[in-house]
Amino acid sequence: MPLTGQVKQAFDTALERLKTFYDGQRPYDPVDNPGGFRRGGNVVNFAPSLQDVAEVGSGIGAMAAEVAQAADLVSGKTTAALAAATRAESAASAAEATLDGKAVRGSTSVNDSDYQILQTDVQVVMRTLTAPRAIYLPDVDTYPAGQDLVIFDGSGNCSAERPILIYPGPGTGDAIAYVDSVLILEQPYFPLRFRRGTANLWVRMS
Repeated sequence: MPLTGQVKQAFDTALERLKTFYDGQRPYDPVDNPGGFRRGGNVVNFAPSLQDVAEVGSGIGAMAAEVAQAADLVSGKTTAALAAATRAESAASAAEATLDGKAVRGSTSVNDSDYQILQTDVQVVMRTLTAPRAIYLPDVDTYPAGQDLVIFDGSGNCSAERPILIYPGPGTGDAIAYVDSVLILEQPYFPLRFRRGTANLWVRMS
């Protein structure tokens, strides 16, 4: 505990006497040099000086304990801070990994050709269309969970004569819910939205 009140006063008084009152070089004089140790002063001042040394030593010990306690507290807080920093770093790494698992936002343009959708695609737009074209979905089990996949006719030419044929990915074993084998888009400027369902299943959202 810190030195306070009478304990601190006794410590300060004893320390001050040790620094300025006791005199081991000059002879004792009750008026001019009452703290002297020579010429009989040791008889008068030896015991009190030992008491003052003990008082100061006790005070130093208490302050040392306080310093040690403060050091332990700082060490504990430092350890806690390092642990918190480690947790924050782990959370940041997890967030980064989560973001890495999300598809890259943007739009992939397809010009009058068949297209295999990638895991990083979010929106696939058929910009030009002059004949029926096939779009193949990616492996549903590796597509980011919770990420919508949009397929959209941006050409304005989609029709029964020029449809966009949407298939599950070849070799994936996937299916589109409530669709036998192929989903046919025949409406111009019409979007289809898909989301990952259970294993090997794409779910049409719109």
